[in-house]
Amino acid sequence: MTVNYSAYYNDHPDYIALRDRSSEFFRQYLNEVKYWKNKYLFELVKDKAIHSVCEIGCATGVLLAEFPSSTKAENRYGIDVSTDNIEIARVNYPGIKFFAGYFEDYLGQEGARLKFDLIILSDILEHVEDDAGLLALAGKHADYVVLNLPLEKCGEFEGREYGLHDKHGHLRAYDAKDASDMVARAGLVEEHVIIKQYVLEPVFRKYLADKLFNNKPDQEKVSGIAKYINEINDIELNPAYYKSNYFGLLKKG
Repeated sequence: MTVNYSAYYNDHPDYIALRDRSSEFFRQYLNEVKYWKNKYLFELVKDKAIHSVCEIGCATGVLLAEFPSSTKAENRYGIDVSTDNIEIARVNYPGIKFFAGYFEDYLGQEGARLKFDLIILSDILEHVEDDAGLLALAGKHADYVVLNLPLEKCGEFEGREYGLHDKHGHLRAYDAKDASDMVARAGLVEEHVIIKQYVLEPVFRKYLADKLFNNKPDQEKVSGIAKYINEINDIELNPAYYKSNYFGLLKKG
């Protein structure tokens, strides 16, 4: 069955919420971009000369716009299969060049010899049917690729049924070996890899505190603080139960 991924992500609840910049979902996503995703993606390339950046699967363009490189807006390019996401991205970030469609379509429009200093693939390959194929294509058109991949083969997601019916649209789960094997299948090599857990990051603790007790009525605050302490204790006692993320700096072998 051929899937219309543009329609799928146009109508997906996560992306509907993300397109609403007044939503709590957007606020939390922006925090995750600034203090989690870009924190480690940029760490991988902070010593590289980056003059052109392309993000494949850019959604509404937030990560691309917030990426802390000195690269000018006009040298940033965002590609996403969702027409609704790209429509919002163009409104919010008019200096960035956006394209609605697949990366292959973009190359067909712009030319097969197109090359970027850096391509970003952040939380996207788990949504893609041919994950290694897209990674290989990215590697052909960039000096470097930075990859952010959730590693969900862990107790936290035991029994989760992956596929289009998954609540976040994840088609499969990975562990660190799966990630490295996929990189090798794509004909790329790992120059540097960082493995981190979101639940151990300050941005997660702030999210949890806001959810459970910050700005809550007094009668809810005490129980919220107790829940917060219990959850943090559980995380610290068994961190391996929770997912990690693979952040990799990749290049052609």
